Amino acid sequence: MVISRGEVGISKRIPKEKEVWLRNLKAGEFFGEFGFFTDQKRHATVKAAIECEILEISRDELNQIIEAHPRIREVLYNLYKQRVLDLFLTVSPLFSSLTLMERDEVFKRFRLIPVPEETLIFHGGDPSGSLYLIKSGEVEIFIRKPKGEKVVLGVLKSGNFFGEIGPLFNKPRMASAKTIQPSELLELTKEELEGCLVQFPQIRSTLKDSSIKRLTRMNLEILSQNKTEKVREAMV
Repeated sequence: MVISRGEVGISKRIPKEKEVWLRNLKAGEFFGEFGFFTDQKRHATVKAAIECEILEISRDELNQIIEAHPRIREVLYNLYKQRVLDLFLTVSPLFSSLTLMERDEVFKRFRLIPVPEETLIFHGGDPSGSLYLIKSGEVEIFIRKPKGEKVVLGVLKSGNFFGEIGPLFNKPRMASAKTIQPSELLELTKEELEGCLVQFPQIRSTLKDSSIKRLTRMNLEILSQNKTEKVREAMV
């Protein structure tokens, strides 16, 4: 649908959360492309902010236009990808406190990277580096004990972030991370993260709270594993 006159508001209901406003669209802009490129369902709520005139193009008609002008599909798809990432940043707890303009500024700093299954992203003990957001897929966080035993600390899915402890506290990587299925990650380099923290200090507070909780869980998991091993050794 194309807005010929007026303005609409785009929002989305997040599970266990209230309706989240995404952005407003004005004359000359369009919406409804999510369903065209995915499952033909609506993925957000659109409400007229003022009196509007909307031009509706059916899926069949749009396919005919694209067949005659293939470049249109590329333009629509690029906008679709941008809006997917914008939605992702909006609902992420790390960036949900930012304004639309601030999110747009942060968005420019990220790099979207496809990562194959069973790919080691970083190893425990490596120098601190990028922070990652999981757009799709799953990432396993784990450590290796002195004897080489693997201890899984958690499996992170779409919407989660990881890798923040090293750059935030200027420490080496505390754990290892690898994909356990094909994934798409949003990478924010250490330098870009530092720039974001200076420009948007509210992000630092969220990151610190999350990092402290993760470090606590990590230490508890290690202690639990050590106690279990001692009990097993005593039983032998």
